[in-house]
Amino acid sequence: MQTRPKAFGWLAAGLTIAVLILSVFSDGGGILVLRKVGAVILVASALFIYLPFYALRKYGRSKAEEDCMQTTAVVDRGIYAVVRHPQYLGYIMINMGFVCLVQSALVIALAIPAVVLFVVHTVLEDRYCAEKHGEEWRDYARRVPLINVFAGLWRLMARRWRGVQS
Repeated sequence: MQTRPKAFGWLAAGLTIAVLILSVFSDGGGILVLRKVGAVILVASALFIYLPFYALRKYGRSKAEEDCMQTTAVVDRGIYAVVRHPQYLGYIMINMGFVCLVQSALVIALAIPAVVLFVVHTVLEDRYCAEKHGEEWRDYARRVPLINVFAGLWRLMARRWRGVQS
């Protein structure tokens, strides 16, 4: 079995930290509508970053001494019924939110590779999970999109309309 991917995630996290630091020292962008959109994206990102802890703790299976992120079960309820990798989506949203909020060329220059690296990391993590969990993960992947929240909400509503338990 392959090892859990880390390098792209660490690089993306480092760039995201740089985006955050630069944003602190910025006056903010001049387009007010974009600043408001950025603030909304940042608030929404918090949901995608923190709700997985609740869902994994409630629905996952991990040993008492391990944290909830080390679950041995495929969790497909809560936020995981909408997207397979909500935390990575949240980190992507942080970058996008600060791009809209700050509107700085340097922030954009750091955020774009951070987003690309998070997407690559998400794809690699998904392959790792498929190998680790097998057919159960592949079935889950057919039902729930990788990080597309709009498609995930649409599919979730469609399943509920058809009466299928998510």
